[in-house]
Amino acid sequence: MAIDPNDPKMDGYIPLQDYIDQDQDQSSRRIRDMPYGKHKEDLEISVASLAFANTGLNQESGSQAIVLTNAGYGEVNILFHQLSGDFLLKSSLPEKLLPGETATIQVAFKPISLGPQTGGLYLDTGNASGDEFVELIGTGIVAVAETKLSYTAVEIAAIGNAVNTVGKVEGLTVWDKTNHRTMTASGPAANAAWWNAMGTVSVVPA
Repeated sequence: MAIDPNDPKMDGYIPLQDYIDQDQDQSSRRIRDMPYGKHKEDLEISVASLAFANTGLNQESGSQAIVLTNAGYGEVNILFHQLSGDFLLKSSLPEKLLPGETATIQVAFKPISLGPQTGGLYLDTGNASGDEFVELIGTGIVAVAETKLSYTAVEIAAIGNAVNTVGKVEGLTVWDKTNHRTMTASGPAANAAWWNAMGTVSVVPA
């Protein structure tokens, strides 16, 4: 049924578009243009958790990336962040993300105690929807000092290298400075395998 603006019953009626056009703070325009099915502030995080390779005590692992995305139609403000555990934030966090904007941050593991370590990165985004936490996991292992029995992965794998021909005995532990891990000799022979601290990786000199 058509609306007759001259009908006395319509006294005071303002067409919606006129109201929108006269709206000083544009709140009605924002409501009209609101994307269907989207939250105004919505932060998406690329991963729920990050697992780092075994890392020697007080040594730093390689960094891993976390990507933040504003999936909403309003600005997301990052008000505060907290990093727990033996982990390092290797890049700065943005203070805000505009709609559709992304930011990549880097995190590394630097254990100060042995064994499995857990921590996390928490982002306070106020009332924004979406994720705010990434779990961080790593294991601290004994690291041989770089100045004592420290070799590259190529040297450990070379049957003629001193690490395999001089003083090699079962149980001898050296530091693989290429892969940042301890390696233990399975026997005294030059071609005896080297095993990592977890017993999951072996290197047979050849």
